[in-house]
Amino acid sequence: MDREKPFKSIDEQLAILKSRGVTISDEEEARNYLLSYNYYTVINGYKRFFLDHDKSNKTQEFYRNGTTFKHFYLVHSFDRMLRTMTVASVLQAENRMKTATIYAFCQQHKESDAYLDPANYISKAEYERTHGSGSYTSNLIRLLSVLQNLRNGKQKTEYVEHYRKKYGNVPLWVLSNCLTFGNLSAFYDLQSRSIQNSAAKYVAQSALREKVTPEQMKQCFRVLVPFRNICAHNERLFCARVGRRGDLNFADLIAALEIILSPEEHRLFVEIALNGTLHPLQQMPELHAAVTHEMGINSSLLCNP
Repeated sequence: MDREKPFKSIDEQLAILKSRGVTISDEEEARNYLLSYNYYTVINGYKRFFLDHDKSNKTQEFYRNGTTFKHFYLVHSFDRMLRTMTVASVLQAENRMKTATIYAFCQQHKESDAYLDPANYISKAEYERTHGSGSYTSNLIRLLSVLQNLRNGKQKTEYVEHYRKKYGNVPLWVLSNCLTFGNLSAFYDLQSRSIQNSAAKYVAQSALREKVTPEQMKQCFRVLVPFRNICAHNERLFCARVGRRGDLNFADLIAALEIILSPEEHRLFVEIALNGTLHPLQQMPELHAAVTHEMGINSSLLCNP
């Protein structure tokens, strides 16, 4: 086991950077930035884009010639702003998918507690044709347990408690705001084909899209849920990889949002959240190219530098 690294002051952190080949033109500015966002987040979080792998070894790291603290500042501030701008669009997509899915279910199952009845979900045989054997029962039980706890007031949400005490039950449309995006994804996955079709149709209608299919909805859940969690936990976004095989990148997020958002909403996302946050990187073309390559972005989405 490696020895734990001792605490380093900001001045010691700057000295380490300089000893490893990083140029710091304004130490006061760099000091204040590290005090605001910490060394581990700013440096360790993005250092792989600047390391000189020929010079570095197991005990010492060195950065490529020409690396400055401004490189770290630009890529960190870009990613921070990208998260802020992206999460707004992801939440917009989440709300649209949640509203459509809950509406489709309640339209077909009008009883207040219908969402707690296993008979109102997809059959085991149909579910396991696409998910593999042995997955149905545990996934359904897990979802029903979440829904039952929410219905019983485990979260102590005021409006849920009010409805339960006043009417003696809590319909799904009242609980909807308590469902996480992950809960909603599991809920949609366990719906009958007719409800999935209806939910996809309502998403297309509200997004002014010609058509959205259940398969597209499932793919959007697979992409948007983990990226939403990345934004919520302030993790690195532009270089993130999600999915079971870790093969989905920011370009896949853009594609998923294009399905769920309206054409105008998606245009604004690309213009403001993507190109707007990338703009400061254009002063360093190599960094701009490395970042957009990591995101997997097609050049057709980018404004000309």
